Amino acid sequence: GSSDEAFNTGLEEGFITDILSTCRDKEDILTAVLAVESVPEIFKSKSGVRYFITSDFLGWSLSCCLGNEENEPDPLLGTACLRATSLLLVAGAHIIQSNSITLPANTINDFLMSIVYHLQSPDVSNRLAGVHTVSEFASCSLDFLRQVNSTPTLTSSWIALLSSTPSVQAAVLSSFARIFRAEVEDPCGSTSTVATCKRDLFDEIGKPRRSSTMEFLYDCLVKPVEEVRNAAYDVLVAILEGRCPWALPVLFSHPRFDSFLRQYEKSEISNSSRKWKYALIKALSECEGVSILGDDLKTYLGRVVEKGPYYIPPQVAGPKLM
Repeated sequence: GSSDEAFNTGLEEGFITDILSTCRDKEDILTAVLAVESVPEIFKSKSGVRYFITSDFLGWSLSCCLGNEENEPDPLLGTACLRATSLLLVAGAHIIQSNSITLPANTINDFLMSIVYHLQSPDVSNRLAGVHTVSEFASCSLDFLRQVNSTPTLTSSWIALLSSTPSVQAAVLSSFARIFRAEVEDPCGSTSTVATCKRDLFDEIGKPRRSSTMEFLYDCLVKPVEEVRNAAYDVLVAILEGRCPWALPVLFSHPRFDSFLRQYEKSEISNSSRKWKYALIKALSECEGVSILGDDLKTYLGRVVEKGPYYIPPQVAGPKLM
């Protein structure tokens, strides 16, 4: 169960200790992996989060993800431990930021470096695990987002994967979208700080190509690779849904974006991409700053939204052949 009472009962009965011992049992590695994967189910209660953050599990788990001067990261337990550590830090984000719990020195830095290891791994499943983990971590708190932004090795390794295979490119773009869409709150009540952090991350995406991020995303939108195109749509929809005040100026900074929007009926053939472009148009039409777009474009957006994503204009019949 997820209640404090259930967790405390498990602790008193020795179940928690048994699971933690099983995690470290190298004699039966499959059972150890399953034990690590079960840990997030245990710390769903507040008592569980506090117990695991203050126990030696966090340090041990990080050592499996990161390795040390003598050993490489654990090839079998590393990814499972990365996942468990990420979920633990995300679950404990509030109490960590409120300073009611003090993490051991270098915990966050070691965790971010373990993500870098996964992002740079030759194994694609490890790379995807790193992509998922960094977006999960950065989406849950302003402090965590700042720490990701201020770790150049991590952001550069993450963004470098945009030159990988289409499926990895799509996963990376979707991971950015998750962060831009997240309702991250500033403990001081400022919305501008969150918006600035998201903008800083957005601007990083295009830097390796020495172009603006919007230029890069537009190029993705007109590529024939559907999964990359849809993921690029996801990013653009996310900055609008995430109420980023810089979204509209950035979108329309691209000279061909306006005309791209107006080709709704022609530009997308597949149902999934058509649905994503409709989502972009709908998000634009509902954006708080939509008044700056001009009456003509606003009317066009409203007409598309009213007709729905799968509307096809009636075709003019050609002359009948006798």
